[in-house]
Amino acid sequence: MVRFAPLVLVFVLFSLACTDEPTSPVALNETAPAPAFNFNNNPDGGSTHIYRYNGNFFFVIEDSESPLVSLHTTAPVCGAGILEPVDIQRVQENPDDPMSGKVRQLQLADPINIFVGDTSQPGTCFGIKLLASGTGKLVETDNDRFAAGDNANAWGFVASGVLYSPSGQKAHYSGHIKFAANDNKFHRDQKFNFRWAGN
Repeated sequence: MVRFAPLVLVFVLFSLACTDEPTSPVALNETAPAPAFNFNNNPDGGSTHIYRYNGNFFFVIEDSESPLVSLHTTAPVCGAGILEPVDIQRVQENPDDPMSGKVRQLQLADPINIFVGDTSQPGTCFGIKLLASGTGKLVETDNDRFAAGDNANAWGFVASGVLYSPSGQKAHYSGHIKFAANDNKFHRDQKFNFRWAGN
């Protein structure tokens, strides 16, 4: 009988410890901040070559086949949108003098404000008619931020999102713009697709 006493004691202590209400995963998630799924969650290992920060983004793509333009920005404009900075990472060959070496840059925006306007019609969005607005995702890359290397300099971004007209009609958007420069030659490729849902 004596040899069972330690087991009885462990059982009693275990029972007392379990009398409190358990914390559910839902309760834990209500107080924990949502993780940001970008490179800011990754450790840099103390490397002076990696520089991370937040910034602003503003870029327009023109449609060569129509009077439409699309605007991508981290700030609200034209009476719509949210204020959400873009996450930026730079990997520097020479941290002591970044302008002297190649600097590779990556920008992640999720969300990014996207606006599509018609330059052939007057309106209240930078003087043109706003067709649709909403949020989406944007990824920008640059292989040589300050054009310090010997290779061709290439940069640009891709973006996509779901937009809505002022009356609530849904539209799908995707777009890109790419630049390349080398030996005094410059190439630019830009295009976006905008279509109303159901069309």
